[in-house]
Amino acid sequence: YRHLAAMLLGATLVAGTASAQSVLRVVPEADLRVLDPVAVTVNLSRIHGIQIFESLFAWNDKFEPQPMMIESYSKTPDGLSYTFTLRPDLKFHDGSTVTTKDVVASLNRWMKRDAMGRRMAASGAVLEARDDRVLSLTLKQNFAFVEFSLGSGVGQLPVIMREKEAMTDPNTPVTEAIGSGPWKFNKAEWAPGSKTVYDKFEIG
Repeated sequence: YRHLAAMLLGATLVAGTASAQSVLRVVPEADLRVLDPVAVTVNLSRIHGIQIFESLFAWNDKFEPQPMMIESYSKTPDGLSYTFTLRPDLKFHDGSTVTTKDVVASLNRWMKRDAMGRRMAASGAVLEARDDRVLSLTLKQNFAFVEFSLGSGVGQLPVIMREKEAMTDPNTPVTEAIGSGPWKFNKAEWAPGSKTVYDKFEIG
């Protein structure tokens, strides 16, 4: 999984199963203060974001973008038009289905904050939800780093939030932390300056 080492260095993880529970305790480098990995580039906020959110792509250990939230995608030979199809099993931690409306709102917000996102926007990027699982990205100018940028693990992260959080002003940090990633943020157990807890996300 993307940046597993960074995940383990950054927080206290709590993982459980029906029959047994295992706990990994880690002392992070600093305190988690901002839950939004799009509004800030603070390292702990980014590590937090990688644990609870997913993105369309993710870098492998060679920094090559690999599909994460998408089942398939295609692009035209000129690189100006992309079509992405989301995986059918995507769920947020609250049980709601991830749709392209969440993706469009999230990436539009990210493009206003991140350096590579702003370059994509400057290339005339327009995102459109065709249906709940299929979305398109069209560009006016060629941008050679689409997949790479949509899987970025640096700067502001192109993570997918619920639409209602993603509609927040990009300069205002989101205070909810509900993603579709492998760990759920246990806000009830969060004690800023003392403890941050994540529970394993069991799908289904």
